[in-house]
Amino acid sequence: ITVGDETVSAGDTATIPVSFTNNGSVEAFNFKITYDTSVISSIDLSNCNGNNMSPGPVSCANSASGEISIFVGGFPLEVIASGQIGTIDFTVGSSSAGFESTPLTVSAVSFSDGASNAITPGTITDGTINEAVADLNVTPSTLSFSDQVFNTTSSAQTVTISNDGSDGIDMSVTGLSFPSGFARSGGTCGTTPFTLSDGQSCTVGVVFSPVAVTSYSGSFSVTSDAASTTNGSVSLSGDGIAAPDGSLSISPSSYNFGDVVANSDTGTQTFTVTSDGGAGSIVTFGAGSISVTGTGAS
Repeated sequence: ITVGDETVSAGDTATIPVSFTNNGSVEAFNFKITYDTSVISSIDLSNCNGNNMSPGPVSCANSASGEISIFVGGFPLEVIASGQIGTIDFTVGSSSAGFESTPLTVSAVSFSDGASNAITPGTITDGTINEAVADLNVTPSTLSFSDQVFNTTSSAQTVTISNDGSDGIDMSVTGLSFPSGFARSGGTCGTTPFTLSDGQSCTVGVVFSPVAVTSYSGSFSVTSDAASTTNGSVSLSGDGIAAPDGSLSISPSSYNFGDVVANSDTGTQTFTVTSDGGAGSIVTFGAGSISVTGTGAS
């Protein structure tokens, strides 16, 4: 016996298939399905025998509160073909929001052959009605940044925010929180609050901007109104480092202006000053840092 699953919102109806697989000798069987009446407000058995299993009719009844009895078999008895018995409609009460899931439990199973000999039941699969909810999922779960010279900013790494929910349930993202040293830079997500429908995602660019020579770590956190959260934060880490030593070179290193008539000027000669330090090195020129010396030089 297999009872199916479905995902619905509170106030909606789940149509659950019920099926049977014969090992080759079952000619009659009966069982019960129990359910939680605090979640399920009503049931509809109109299609419980909708497949008219051959041979033998299907009989379905709401035998007690929270209990459905199903009997399959006819007269004369014959081996019953495997297949779907039918479907049962379970309506979740409109006041049952937050029920998350409710089981449909198979019990009191009895199989018999043509001589009314009991047959040991095989696999019994219960059903479940799951609540349709928005589900927040933020990936990846960690981001590590390379060493970054303090007072500079790294290139952006990407975080994806997704609504992994179902059944058309939207999710409102209400806040993005960054730890010290990290910030947002671009991405496809809007400014908060923004909405993601089920199955929709967007991206946030994250940059590392240390302001001191020290280690930085913390979590980028996303808040939303989703009833379920697979993952709502990303662990961030990186080290702020000092700039490497700077160095300079001047080109050309020498220049001969040649003979010049007294009390006259030569043409202007350009000298190029280049910072040859490592990546991130900084050379600062203060007042009087550049001078030209020598007789007649200016």
